[in-house]
Amino acid sequence: MFTGVLSISRAEAQKSSRDLEAKVTNSISTNTDYVVVGESAGSKLTQAKKLNISILTEEEWGKLTQNLAYL
Repeated sequence: MFTGVLSISRAEAQKSSRDLEAKVTNSISTNTDYVVVGESAGSKLTQAKKLNISILTEEEWGKLTQNLAYL
């Protein structure tokens, strides 16, 4: 799940995640593992916090996906 303003397009971010076999959704649920937040993240960030879902910055997400690509 991506929310807020990212430095790349949301479609590009989702494709990168799907290329690593991640399931990307447009809504948050208790099944959500991570929420990647950019600037001006709003209600989805609030909801993720309430559900105690791991929140990553775009930079953290980039490092994570880069490391996964090498596995």
